[in-house]
Amino acid sequence: MKMLLLVAGDFFEDDLTDALLECDITKYTIVSKSHGVGGARTEGTIVIFAAVTEHQADLATNVLKNLRTHKVEIQQGKPFPLRLFCMPCEQLL
Repeated sequence: MKMLLLVAGDFFEDDLTDALLECDITKYTIVSKSHGVGGARTEGTIVIFAAVTEHQADLATNVLKNLRTHKVEIQQGKPFPLRLFCMPCEQLL
């Protein structure tokens, strides 16, 4: 099992949840109104956690990379506030 951690601008929430659904990821936690320092700055930030299979993690990585590329093209190369992290995950309870 893997844990996906997405950090993005809150305006991007619907696109991200649609992308997760496309990867058959239907269970996740969204933390709204997060705050951090660094990277592409945005007014509001969300963090999404999802425990997934390795296959879902690979699929989500590809789908989110394509989505980010598309958004950067629309914004004519300006940085887009999306970060994706993946780490091993073991359910204890």
